[in-house]
Amino acid sequence: MSLHIDAPTGARTVLLDQNQQMLPLTEVLRHFGLPLNTRCGQRGKCDGCLVDLLRGSLIHLMDGQVMNAASEPLSVRGCEYRPADTHNSRHEMRICVPARSLLAYEPQVLKDYRIGVPFSKFPLWQQIPVQRQEPDESSVTAEAAAHQLKQSLGLRSTPSVTPAALQQWDQSRSVFKVWAVLQYQPDGWSITAFEREPVQQPLGAAIDIGTTTVVALLVDLNTGQVLAQAADFNGQINLGDDVVTRISLCGRDPTMIARMHEAICENTIAPLLRETLQIAQVPSETPLQALAVAGNTTMQHLFAGADPSGLGTVPFKPKFLEYLHLSGATVFTATKTKNAPANIVHLLPSPAAYVGADLAAGILASGLIYDDGPSLLIDIGTNGEIIFKKQDLLLGCATAAGPAFEGAGLACGMRAGDGAIAYVHLNADPLQIETRRIGDNGHVAGLCGSAYVDFLAEARRIGLIDTMGRFDLQAVPAAHSHIIAWRSRHGSAEDRAMVLAYGQAKRPIVVAEADIAGLLSSKAAIAAGIMILMKRAEVTAAQIKRVYLAGGFGTYMIAANAIACGLLPGFTPEQIIPVGNTSLAGAYLALVDASAMDEIRRIARCVQTIELNLDPEFETTYIDQLALPEPGAAQSNRVM
Repeated sequence: MSLHIDAPTGARTVLLDQNQQMLPLTEVLRHFGLPLNTRCGQRGKCDGCLVDLLRGSLIHLMDGQVMNAASEPLSVRGCEYRPADTHNSRHEMRICVPARSLLAYEPQVLKDYRIGVPFSKFPLWQQIPVQRQEPDESSVTAEAAAHQLKQSLGLRSTPSVTPAALQQWDQSRSVFKVWAVLQYQPDGWSITAFEREPVQQPLGAAIDIGTTTVVALLVDLNTGQVLAQAADFNGQINLGDDVVTRISLCGRDPTMIARMHEAICENTIAPLLRETLQIAQVPSETPLQALAVAGNTTMQHLFAGADPSGLGTVPFKPKFLEYLHLSGATVFTATKTKNAPANIVHLLPSPAAYVGADLAAGILASGLIYDDGPSLLIDIGTNGEIIFKKQDLLLGCATAAGPAFEGAGLACGMRAGDGAIAYVHLNADPLQIETRRIGDNGHVAGLCGSAYVDFLAEARRIGLIDTMGRFDLQAVPAAHSHIIAWRSRHGSAEDRAMVLAYGQAKRPIVVAEADIAGLLSSKAAIAAGIMILMKRAEVTAAQIKRVYLAGGFGTYMIAANAIACGLLPGFTPEQIIPVGNTSLAGAYLALVDASAMDEIRRIARCVQTIELNLDPEFETTYIDQLALPEPGAAQSNRVM
């Protein structure tokens, strides 16, 4: 049979044999180079892989129900349907693949970072010249050389000398000067080699492992200069979209731990490091001396190949939280990598199961650690992480906001990338809808998180939606012409939706009432977490000096709209400071300044974690925050 595919990359026709007709559409399209966004692991839990049936028939994989094309496109999850059986080679089927359903769309990854603290150049790996002979020509022992390094570098203790380094020392008796390779270890510094010639340009990398995206910086360890940077999707999203899904998969099937490990190490980080070397015009097989890696606690576990399933159930027990010093050969083990791309990996420490190394790194990099406060650091994501700081007090919590602000589960939601609407502005009289999208080419593909924040604030401001997010067409009669009946996919309940734009094949780009309900749930979780932390510290929003917003979402959204919709309850735009990718910034600091690594390790031990699920007032606070604020009304700043 013939399958005609209309995709953002162009139309094409492929022939399916009998075996391919038995496969889910997701697998068929992957075979022909069009992998879909199967962010829930093809379990039918999200709408990431929606496709439109335009002609022909599909069969539901579970119940065998046949669905025939109608006059209007029928949206279905590609993981739930396969092409209908037919022995007629002339049988034709036509589908349309929206841009937002493609895994390969270009992500908008936050590579920008802001370092809010001073730092020195004292990297985790360095080479120091050492003279083997005293001026009187007497020999110097390796232990004496180590003691000299302690004094000259101002180290707290004398570096240990590994057996391999001692052997090199003994073998270089005829050499007047050698180069001591000094490496940061969990319990101090260690001399791991005495080389006759120095490495001319020792390289390292700082890596931020996000649940969705990964960013790598290639760094000259001699100078601290960033030579190149690269970013890509986290390869684990092919297996599971969010942290909870990945933990659950590993708990049900232990073989998933190795698959997740390979997805991040071999399929994501190793290619990114090769890309940075290529950008910097360095031979691709050049090994890096050190990696500094930051991510949430689950990402740290999967990177290290550790079982994260203990993070999925009470009492949320991780395998480790402390700083880890790993051999590159033990991390990068798959056959796709001939040689480990790095000699040593430094895995930054995490304060708790759901307050990760990314936050510990961000507390330092943003400058929050030296801010007397009261101040907040907020990373709005699937697991909204919040840190409160006042003098020596550090409180932290994580709140299960869900992936709505990444577009998951929404009618036209998508991650920020080319084609995504990122800005929405509304006027009521006359009704005007202004949108801006990322990128200049192609069709509008959907809406990303910042656009949804704008819509909530703008629609509430003009009275288009009420406090519970329902459309109020009496308040804005002109909106009638933009409201349509909407089904996100075939078989789903009918909903009301507002058309904001039109995309590929005149497909309406909408915000549905069900979308608003999901967004309100996510924003309520974040807002409640903020309010519980402030209550514990007995401060009000008005008393907070600074709110550091970390991550891509916090950087690109309009602060005034985040406040207006109640995501940042009771604050003012003047309090908000976007600080970019603080996880990446903290990993960079740790790589180039060992004292920063010491400080991050101290920070991880100092954060007092608040378990929101155990707080008796969290549920009530969450329910209160489900409502949208009255337009122009500041929320109460009283201490509850």
